Amino acid sequence: MLDLAQILPIPRVENVFEEADRRNLLDLDAVRDVMLRYRGHRGCRPLGRIVATYLSAPDANEGMERQFQLLLHEFGLPTPHMNVLVEGEIVDCWWPEARFVVELDSEGWHKTWRAHERDRKRDAILLRAGISTLRITYWRLHHERDEVARDVAAALGRQPDSARRGGAF
Repeated sequence: MLDLAQILPIPRVENVFEEADRRNLLDLDAVRDVMLRYRGHRGCRPLGRIVATYLSAPDANEGMERQFQLLLHEFGLPTPHMNVLVEGEIVDCWWPEARFVVELDSEGWHKTWRAHERDRKRDAILLRAGISTLRITYWRLHHERDEVARDVAAALGRQPDSARRGGAF
């Protein structure tokens, strides 16, 4: 990690961190120990920034799922179960106590009509089981963060933690 942080842009090193975390190979204490032993190494500064702000999200896939978990953390909302089977369907995010699902709709996975039909069928299956579903697009996740947090909080019967956002609500 230290050597990669010296030669790669920070976003690439963050991706390596996330992948190591997903594979249960990331040991933050070991990374910190290496940084202490090699204090003068050129990778220490960028790696230190990553380690200082890293939030583990081992069940999330990269991209939207990880970004969504970071949003939940930012607004003080509970972390869901990720990529689990609910009523015979794999869902992105599941809060069993609230009987609530969030589906994260990226353009790459939702371009075709077949994908839209599959998604609507999944929503109907969950609805019949008394489970509500909220679909969040890439655009909303990045441009309507406060609204997305309020939507999720409402479904969970909570208020988003606006104190973490400096009173943004």
